[in-house]
Amino acid sequence: MRRATKVATLTAVATMLFSSTAMALPANTVVIGKKAYSVQALFNGVDGIQRALDEADGKLYFNLEGQTNGFQGLFNGQAITQAQKGELGNITYYDAEGNAIEWDSFDVQNEEDPGEEITVVSAAAVNSTTISVTFSDEVTKEFQVSPPLTAGSNTRTITYLEEEYEVTVNYVPPVQVGGAAVEKIEFVDYRNIKVTFNKVVDGASATNPNNYYMEIIDGDSKYRLAAPPTLQDSNQLSKIETTYPGGAAQWWLDDHIVANTENNKTVVTINLPEDARFTNLVDTDLGSYPNPVSSEDAERTLAVELQTSKTGPTTYKYLTKDVSVNVAVRNVKDATGKFTVNTAVKPIRILDEVNPELLAVNKVNSTAPSVSSLSAKGLGENLGNFELFRAGVGHIGEQLQFVYSEPVFDTHDLDKSDLEGKRDVVLYVNGNKVASTSNGNLQDYLTFDMAEDSTYASSKVATLDAEAAVRSVYKEYFATGIDYGFYLVGVTDLAGNIEVSSKHSFNVKFKDKSVTPPFIVKPVVLDIVQVADNVFRVEFNREGAEGKLVIENPDGNGTGTLEVPIPVSSISGDGKFYSYVAVPARDSEPAEAIPQGISQNQLLAYDGQDTIYRTVRANNIVVKNDPVAKDHVYGDNYQQNNKSLVDDIKAPVVLNSSAAIEWAARGSSISFNVKDVIPWVSDGNVPHWVNPIAYTYNEGEMRFENSILPNQEGADTYLPVIVSYIDANGAKHQAAVTNYNLRPYWLPGAENSDINPGSPGNITYTYNFGLGTINLDLSDYPQLLDSEGKLVAGASYTAEFPTGYFTDSPRDTHFTQYYGGSDYNLPGYAFDFSFGGINYDILNVDNGRDDNKYIWWWPIDSGLGFISAKQNVNISVNPKPGPTIPEQYVPQTSKQLITYDEPTKSLRVEFTGTIDVATLKDKNNYMIDGKTLAQWDAELGTNTIIDYVVNNSNPDNVRQYAIFIVPQDSIRHSGDHQFIVKGVAHPEGALMTPVATVVGLRDNYRPVAVEAIVTGDRQIKLAFDEPIQHNVDVAPTADPFAAARNFQVTIGGQPWTVVTAVISVGGPLNNQREVILDLGNVIPAGAQITVTVVPDQNGNIMIIDHSENKNPIKTTTYNVTRP
Repeated sequence: MRRATKVATLTAVATMLFSSTAMALPANTVVIGKKAYSVQALFNGVDGIQRALDEADGKLYFNLEGQTNGFQGLFNGQAITQAQKGELGNITYYDAEGNAIEWDSFDVQNEEDPGEEITVVSAAAVNSTTISVTFSDEVTKEFQVSPPLTAGSNTRTITYLEEEYEVTVNYVPPVQVGGAAVEKIEFVDYRNIKVTFNKVVDGASATNPNNYYMEIIDGDSKYRLAAPPTLQDSNQLSKIETTYPGGAAQWWLDDHIVANTENNKTVVTINLPEDARFTNLVDTDLGSYPNPVSSEDAERTLAVELQTSKTGPTTYKYLTKDVSVNVAVRNVKDATGKFTVNTAVKPIRILDEVNPELLAVNKVNSTAPSVSSLSAKGLGENLGNFELFRAGVGHIGEQLQFVYSEPVFDTHDLDKSDLEGKRDVVLYVNGNKVASTSNGNLQDYLTFDMAEDSTYASSKVATLDAEAAVRSVYKEYFATGIDYGFYLVGVTDLAGNIEVSSKHSFNVKFKDKSVTPPFIVKPVVLDIVQVADNVFRVEFNREGAEGKLVIENPDGNGTGTLEVPIPVSSISGDGKFYSYVAVPARDSEPAEAIPQGISQNQLLAYDGQDTIYRTVRANNIVVKNDPVAKDHVYGDNYQQNNKSLVDDIKAPVVLNSSAAIEWAARGSSISFNVKDVIPWVSDGNVPHWVNPIAYTYNEGEMRFENSILPNQEGADTYLPVIVSYIDANGAKHQAAVTNYNLRPYWLPGAENSDINPGSPGNITYTYNFGLGTINLDLSDYPQLLDSEGKLVAGASYTAEFPTGYFTDSPRDTHFTQYYGGSDYNLPGYAFDFSFGGINYDILNVDNGRDDNKYIWWWPIDSGLGFISAKQNVNISVNPKPGPTIPEQYVPQTSKQLITYDEPTKSLRVEFTGTIDVATLKDKNNYMIDGKTLAQWDAELGTNTIIDYVVNNSNPDNVRQYAIFIVPQDSIRHSGDHQFIVKGVAHPEGALMTPVATVVGLRDNYRPVAVEAIVTGDRQIKLAFDEPIQHNVDVAPTADPFAAARNFQVTIGGQPWTVVTAVISVGGPLNNQREVILDLGNVIPAGAQITVTVVPDQNGNIMIIDHSENKNPIKTTTYNVTRP
C-alpha cells in the first residue's frame, strides 16, 4: 500500500502557529534544523547555513511556491520534505537582511499527519458500476468503476487523496426475474440519446457501438468488399463518419458511450460527435455528404444511408428537427453473458423542447473545461461579483467559464422560422453593446466549443474573455480595481431553446497577478555514467552547466590526471540534463599509438583488462551568464571514487531468433534484427552500432577471400548466408543467399550450372540508431519458396550466419578533438575504417550551441571491433489459417436481404448472425398476406419445407439463407404482397427484430372450375374462375384430342371416354374461361356424373392460366349438374 502524503499547493501553503495565535510561515522559506531562512537570506550568505545543514542531518523543510526542484540543486540534492504536524516546535527565523526573530510553537496546519499510512479497511459493491470503500481515516466514499463488475471477485483501481489503491470486491448480480430487454430509447438532446434496459445487462456488450443501429430494417445491407455482411454497416454507431482525432473508433474509446446502473437497470448514455449529430436543420456547410467542407465550426448533420429499392440507388435520411428515426439495439448480452436479450427497434423523435440551464460559473486560466460542483438547478439572473487576474507578462489572464446543463451555442446556424422572434446572443459591458451573433463578432469574446475534437462535456461550456470585452470598450482607459458591469443575453441549446434565465448580469473586477521573484539555480552534478569505452555522460540538475572531467591515474601508473572539458549541458528526450564527454582511450598503450601532443598520463589505458577502477571527478562546475543572475553561477566539485570503468568485450548478436511470420503477411524475404551487446548503462543518445563486414570478393573465381575491404563505405560484399527449411517429407531445401555469384568449388572450365546465383540486393542492411536489420531476399532461390513465389506456409526457416559476419564499434581508437576557444588543440587523423558513413558525432544530440564549441570524436579502427560468433537463427511461417469462426451475433435480416426467386418460385431470406436452426425452420415465423406458412399449409393441404442453406465457398464471407417454395395456390394474383419474418433466434434465446416488407410474388394459384354442367346430348361445360388457355398451342390450332386426356368422366360410376376438350374462344379474354368436353355419345338420363382433372400419360396438364407461372388447372373432381 502506498503512503498517503498531502503536499502544499500554490495557494494553500504550510501554515505555522504561535502557542496562542496562528501565524503563517512566510512563503519561500527553508527550515534547516531549528532555524528558518528566507530564501533570499540564503543567497545573501547568512552565516551558519552550512553548520545548520550539518545539524539538520540532511533533512530540510520547506514552504515554497512551487520551487522545490531548484532547491534540491541548491542544497546539493539533500532531501527536501514538508514538515509534519507539530514537528518543528520553537524556531529562529532569519529574514532577508539576516535579522534573527525568535518564534515558538510552530505547528504545520495539515488536516492529517502526512506520514500516516492510510489503508483500505473494507470495500463492497453497491452495483455493477459503483463500489463503497472505507479507509483507515474513518472515511467511507463511493467510487465509479470501469469496466463494470462481473459476477464473482473483481479487482479495481481507485484514487483517494491523490493516491491509488487496488481494492477487491465480490459482486453478486441482482436476481433477474424474467428476461432482460430494452425498456426504452430516449432522445435527450442533439448530441445525446439514452437506452434503458429493464434489468442489469452485460456492460461490455451494452457499451459496444457495434450493437447500435439506425434504421436497421430499411437500411443498406449490401455486401461490402469481401467482408461478411453486417446489417446497416454504414449506419452502425461504430461506423459513424467523423473527423474527431482518431476517427469513430477513437471517439467511442474515449468514453462517449457509457453504462451505469440505476435502480437495478442498465442505462446507456450515447454521446454523438460534433460533426455527426442531430441538428436543427441540414447544415448549410455540409458540402457533398458525407464529405464536409470547412466552415466556422465542425457542426454536421448526421444522416443514415437507406436503400429504398432493391435495384435503385441509396438515399440519405437527414436526422434533423422533428424527424423520427428507428434506433435498434442488437447483440447485447444479459448479466450472465448469454444472448437472451431480443433485438429491439424503437423510434425516437428528434425534438428538443427543454431549456438549458446555467449550472456554474468558474474562473479559469485556459479554455479547458473546468471541474466544479454544479448547481442542482439553474442559476438566477444575478450571478454576483468576480475578481480576475488580468493578462500580464509571462501569463495569460483569467477567464470565466459558463457551464450549462446541455450543449449550447450562439445560434449562428439555427433555423429560426418556427421560433418566436429572432434568436441572438448579445454581450454588454456597462450598457455598451460589445458583441452579438448578428454582428458576427461574438466569437471574439464568448466562445463555444464546436470543434471536431469537442466532447459532450466541453460542448456544455461557454468561455468569456472578460478582459478583451472591457478593452474593446475602454481601450487604453482599461483599469484594474474597477467593477465593470456585464450583461449576457440569449444563449441557447443546439435546438434553439433559450436558457433559463435568458439573461445574466454580473460584475467583473481585474487585478494584477503577483510576480514571484526569480531565483538562481546552482549547477549540481547528479551523476557520471560510462556509456562507451571512452565516452562519459555527465548529468546536471539544469541546462547550461559545464566544467572539466578529471580521471585520476588514467594509465594505471599511479600518477597524473586526464582532464577533458565538459561541454554545456542540454535537455535530453527523457527530460534530464546531459553532457557527453569523450576521452582518449586505448586497450593498451604502445608508444606509437599515442597521438602526438598527448602524454601517457593523458590517455585512459585499459592495458588489456576488461575492467579498471579509477577516481572520476567533475571540477570547475559553472553556468556562464545565467539569465537570472546575469553573471556566472558556480557549483561544487563532484567525485566518484574507485569508479568501475568497463572495456567493451561483447560481440554483436542476432535478435528475434524465434519470431513468426503471419501467413497473410508472408512474402519472399526474411529479416532479422541485429544489436550490439554492451556492458554499460543503455543510453538512447549513444548508438552502439553494428554492421555486417564486407569481405574481398574474387570475381574471377566467384568466391569470397579471407580479408576485409579496406574501405567498407557502401560495400555489400557480405559473406553468404545458408538458408534452409525441411518439408513435410523430411527433405531439406537449401540455398546460399548472396549478393554475388558463387561456385561451390572452383575448377577451370566448370559449368555455369555449378554457380550458386547471387544478385546485389539479396542481402541488405539498414541501421537505425542502435538497431540494425538484415534482410534476406529469397526471390533468386525458388527451392526455398512455394509455387506463388512466397515463403512456404508452416515452414521453419533456418539462417546460418558464419563466424565474423558482424562487427561492433572498433575497440582500439586513436583520438583527436578540437575545443573551440581553448588551447587544447590536437592534430587530426584521417579515417582508415568506417561503416555506413557513421561518423559517430555524438554531440549532435545537443542542440543550441555554436559549432565551434563542439567536441568531436571518432572511433578510428586499428583492426575491428568484436566480431560475431557463428549463429543459426530460426524464423517460422504460420500455416494458412482455417475458416474464420465468425463472432456471434443475434440473427437478423432486413428488407434488402429478402428476395423472390422467380425461376424456383421460392422466397429467399438471408440472415446474418448465429442461428438456432429450429427457429429458422419454424413455419410460424414466416407470414404471407397475414397467414403463417403453417396456416397456409393447413388451409391448402400443402407441406412447405424450409431449407437452411449455407454458402461457404468463401470462408471469410459465409452466407446463410432460409429458402422455401411459396405454397401452391396461396398467391391469387401477381404483384406486391406483404411478407413478415420474425422469431428466428440465437441458440441462447435472443430473438431477431421482426421485419415486415413487401415482396413481388408471382401468381401460383391454379384455376378451379366454379361450374360443371351438361350443355348438350353429349357435352359437359366446365367454367373456371379465371381465363385459361392451352399449354402448347394457342387456339384454334390447339389439339382438342390431347387436352381431352386430362379429363376423366364417370356416369353412374362407369367411365366414359372424353373425345375432345375445347376452350371457348372469341370475345374478351375474361370470357375465355370455359372448356367444352365432348363425350362422343349421348349422355344417359338420371345417372350421377363426375369430371376429374388428371395429368395425361406424360404427366402434363394441357390447360393453364394466363399468369407468368403458367399454372395448370387444379387436379380435383367436380360433380356435374344437369339443366
